[in-house]
Amino acid sequence: MRELLDKDTAFLEEFADKLKENGVQVIDNIQTDISADYVHIKILDKLKSRMSFRKDLIEREQAQELLSKDVKFYEESFTWKHSKFGLSSPITQFNPRKTKQFTVLYRERLYFLGNQDEKENFLAQPSKYTIGCEPVPQDLTYRPTACVMGLPASGKSALCEIISQ
Repeated sequence: MRELLDKDTAFLEEFADKLKENGVQVIDNIQTDISADYVHIKILDKLKSRMSFRKDLIEREQAQELLSKDVKFYEESFTWKHSKFGLSSPITQFNPRKTKQFTVLYRERLYFLGNQDEKENFLAQPSKYTIGCEPVPQDLTYRPTACVMGLPASGKSALCEIISQ
């Protein structure tokens, strides 16, 4: 056991020296009565806010804040369109206050939010507020196709006529 302890101590000293050579600050001889479990709990507490939104890391990168003066450019372009919520906020849709001051561009759609708090919530979890609302952009003319199969005289033609209308 003593040999293993000496070996580990030598390795840690060598590792600390290499870190110091590379400009990394190393704290020697920490004297404390705080347990490692307590430190672990504190670190987890600090990381909890980031870890709770981990599934939205990629989605957050696609959402960007827009300045109110730039919104007009995006509205006039052919690439970016209003979301299906229009000027309403996806978070508080029935809020009568409609403003372009807190606009977010997400997946080629403009989302107009009511205040700064809503904007921060939307930027933290954009997919939470937009999931299932626009699987296909509404400005595209897309006609889905279907194949109807069945036995003779089972109503295939009648079904196709109903679907095609």
